[in-house]
Amino acid sequence: MRSTPTTKFIAKHVPGSVRKLTCEEANCVGYLKGWTTVLSIPAQQHFVDFIRSGQTERIFVEKREGDGLIAFDFPPGQQCFKPDDHWERYPIFNVYRKQTEGRSLVYPDGDAFIEDSDKHLRKLKEVING
Repeated sequence: MRSTPTTKFIAKHVPGSVRKLTCEEANCVGYLKGWTTVLSIPAQQHFVDFIRSGQTERIFVEKREGDGLIAFDFPPGQQCFKPDDHWERYPIFNVYRKQTEGRSLVYPDGDAFIEDSDKHLRKLKEVING
């Protein structure tokens, strides 16, 4: 019969290791080269009105693009419409060993975690090999 593991390992980003970037910091293509948004009238009229009203707080040039289409060209050098896509994640983690009796061990770095894991794996190997 198998027993339930009494230990689990948890890795979490260290506070400050994840941060939001500006488009400029992220080398965002929209920021570097600009972008065009093409909308259809009347289907997307509410988006057209939103852009025309200045609520995007971005500079644009409006052009008609044939039957019922309007293109908004946004020049380079301004934040794109997807700033939530720009994050920087440093590979810095706190690794916890949580045991069922409620005790947690926090390893100061990845090397300490690997050293402890190696120690446990060697003990397991000794038990398996006799």
